[in-house]
Amino acid sequence: MVVVGRLSDASGERRKFVFGLLLMSALGFFAAGFFDKQTTLLVVALAVMGAGVVASIPAFWALPPKLLTGAGAAGGIALINTLGQLGGIVSPVMVGRVKDLTGSTTPALYVIGAMSVVCALIVLYGLPESLRSRETTQ
Repeated sequence: MVVVGRLSDASGERRKFVFGLLLMSALGFFAAGFFDKQTTLLVVALAVMGAGVVASIPAFWALPPKLLTGAGAAGGIALINTLGQLGGIVSPVMVGRVKDLTGSTTPALYVIGAMSVVCALIVLYGLPESLRSRETTQ
């Protein structure tokens, strides 16, 4: 996390770091689903997933202040935090529901991995062009 934060600060590039690390976490989720019966590989997959999620945090939280200022920044950060908390509530319920329907948590890992890919694409392609040009001029 510290290394990614420093590299992101040094390069001024946030989106690509977050994009790559979210893809890394998605790979971990997919691999965890694939290796659900092989304990050693499952632990490695979960480590990759966790490393991707945790390492993306500093670069991700550097994005909102670049997009918004003043009260808008405070509101935007509050909205992001609220949605994150909502995910913390919905995700366990979704995993439990998937397990009830399928008898396994493996499909839930694939769904969460797919959501990570979607989020990565939103970070890379969904941000305004002005942010992209500011990143390249730093």
